[in-house]
Amino acid sequence: MASLPRDAFEDEELLELLRLPLFTGCRNRLHIWKPGEYFVQSAIYWGFLICIFTGMRPGEVGQLECSQIRTDRTFYYFDLRDFDARDGRVALKDLRNLKSNAAGRVVPIHPILIELGLLDRMQELLIKVKRAFFPSGKIYSKR
Repeated sequence: MASLPRDAFEDEELLELLRLPLFTGCRNRLHIWKPGEYFVQSAIYWGFLICIFTGMRPGEVGQLECSQIRTDRTFYYFDLRDFDARDGRVALKDLRNLKSNAAGRVVPIHPILIELGLLDRMQELLIKVKRAFFPSGKIYSKR
């Protein structure tokens, strides 16, 4: 069957989302939807922003690993390819599980995400020896 076009946010919907306390100041780290004076850059904060600024699907964002954030010394990008042929051969067991062949791609990271601290979050996670960009997320498998 032919695929349907993906839903996209209308401009006003995006503005409404970005006016919520998560992005403007919340009560505390547990009450991110209540207005307050704290700015909490939690996993949900980064998840929303990455989806908005890259067009990636939530399932792709949730599986991101720190090693997938790369640079060519000019731009930063998410490397979603199952492997990089320039690194040589890869064992089949080490390949990433992609939804389709088109899912393997390079996605530019918008400079505003860098300015907001995306690389700082990555460094903090690497210091804590966490590979996943969203380490608290639970893996969902459908039976």
